[in-house]
Amino acid sequence: MRLAAGLLASCAATWAAIAALNACAPAPHVQRPPARYQGDRTVVAVLTHDPAGACKRLGATAPEGRTIVACQHAGTLVLLNPCLLPPGEGDWSDDGCHELAHANAWPADHPAQ
Repeated sequence: MRLAAGLLASCAATWAAIAALNACAPAPHVQRPPARYQGDRTVVAVLTHDPAGACKRLGATAPEGRTIVACQHAGTLVLLNPCLLPPGEGDWSDDGCHELAHANAWPADHPAQ
């Protein structure tokens, strides 16, 4: 019974992550991509405790004075593991939307907001 409950919780978390990646909502700290880059796409999501480290290993860089919080490389989205955030805090759908847009060909050199 515990295993089944654990599997259900794991599946629910996975579907919540997928839903978050498809929900594009504006945030003051994350630039909302143009609508033409917000379409559905099949991607691999890496949910990690260290998205900055994982992104750097993929070759991502941040402009001076900015911190890497998420990235996209060759159809792989790297985001913070949502289980590390307190319940009800840290909605990272904005980060997912931004990186999904890069997977949909939004240029990495887009103008900053």
